Amino acid sequence: MTVRSAVSPSRVLAAPLLGLLLLVAVSSPAPAAVEVGAAVEVVRNVYGNTLNRRMRDGDRLIADQKVRTGVESAVNILFMDGSTLFMGGRSELRLESFVYQSDRSTVEGAFDMVRGVLRFVSSKVRLDVTIRTSQAQIGIRGTKFDVYTTPSLTEIAVLEGTVRVDSAVATDFVSAGQVYRIEQAEGTAFAEGVSAEMGQAVSAMLALVAADGEGGDGRRETRRAGAQQALAAAESGPARAVPTPDPENLLYLDLASGRMIIEMLPDLAPRHVARIKELVRARFYDGLAFHHVVPGYVAETGDPTGTGKDGSGTALEAEFSDQLFVRGAIGMTRKRDDQDSANSLFFITLGRAPRLDGRYTVWGRVIHGIEITDRLAPGSPPKEPDRILSLRAAGDVVERK
Repeated sequence: MTVRSAVSPSRVLAAPLLGLLLLVAVSSPAPAAVEVGAAVEVVRNVYGNTLNRRMRDGDRLIADQKVRTGVESAVNILFMDGSTLFMGGRSELRLESFVYQSDRSTVEGAFDMVRGVLRFVSSKVRLDVTIRTSQAQIGIRGTKFDVYTTPSLTEIAVLEGTVRVDSAVATDFVSAGQVYRIEQAEGTAFAEGVSAEMGQAVSAMLALVAADGEGGDGRRETRRAGAQQALAAAESGPARAVPTPDPENLLYLDLASGRMIIEMLPDLAPRHVARIKELVRARFYDGLAFHHVVPGYVAETGDPTGTGKDGSGTALEAEFSDQLFVRGAIGMTRKRDDQDSANSLFFITLGRAPRLDGRYTVWGRVIHGIEITDRLAPGSPPKEPDRILSLRAAGDVVERK
C-alpha cells in the first residue's frame, strides 16, 4: 500500500506568500538617509562615521552621523535651516537628527556631544533642538553659544539669547553674557567668565576656521565667506564671549614638537605688531633657538646668535599697557636700563609673572598649543635648544588638507 503524506492548506498558502514577501523585500528600496546639512569648511583631519576617509568641503551630513576632529583641526557645519555649528580640535559629536517641520515652521533635533568644543549659531527659524553631554542637556530655542565638555565637566558661555540647561541636580536658564559650569565633583554654578581651558579651545577653533584657505579657489572662498559672516554675527555677543581672531593678526609658530597659534594684539602695541609682521615675512625667525627657557616663567627667542645679546638691529619704543603677564602672554625683550630698546627678541610667559606687568610690552598671546612650551629644553642657553622651524603669518599660508 502506498502511503501519501498529507499537505495542510496552510502550507499550500505559505509558499506563495513567502515568495511574495521575499520579492517585496528585495525590490523595495532602503529608507533614504535624511540629510541634515553639509560641511562648509573643513580644516585638516575631520572624519565622519569611519576613520578611513577624511571629510571634505561640501560633504553632505545625514542623521545619526558622527563628526570627529583631530588635533589642530576644525569644521564649519551649515544645517538645512541656516544654523551654523563650529567644532574645534579633538571633538566628537553625533548628529542624531535635525528636521525642519514645515507645518509648524520649526526645526526639531538632537545632538550628542561626546567631548571637545563647539559654537552654535542659530538661524531665524524657530528651534526645538537639544545638545546632550555627559553632564547636561542643553535646550536651544534660538541663540548663539559655546560649549566645552570633557568626561568630568561641561561649560557653557552664551553670547546671545538664552538656553535651558538640565542636569542631575538642577535646571537653570543661562542668558547672554553668562557662563555656566556643570562638574561631577562640584555640581552646578554660574561663573564670572570662561575658564582658561575653554577660552583657549574656543579661540583655537575660531582661529583655525578663520585662517584656513587663504588664497584658495573661488568656490572655496565663497564657502569661507559664508562661514566668516556667521562668525561675525556670533561676535555681536558681550565682551565675555571669545571673539573671532582676525587672520591678519594670527601667526603659526612651528616647532618639531608641534604648532602654536599666536594672536597679535595691535590695539595694545601697534608698532611692535607691525615690526613683528615685517620680520616674520622676511623669515627672520626661521631656525632661531629658544635660547633662554626658565620652566614656569618664560621662554625667550629671536636672537640669531643664540646668546640673547643680539637682534635685528632696529629698536622699538615701548608700548606698555595694563595687560597682565599670564600664561601664554607674549612680551618683547628689552635692556633693563632702556625701556625703548626692544628689538627682535620676544618671550612667551609660561606662568603668572607679576614682576613683568607694566614693565615690558605685551604684543600677543598664545591661543593654541601653549602646552608645547612645557616641553622646551630648559637652560640659558640649553645644551640642545629647541628651534623654530618656521614662523608664518596665517594670511600668507595656504593650508593643505
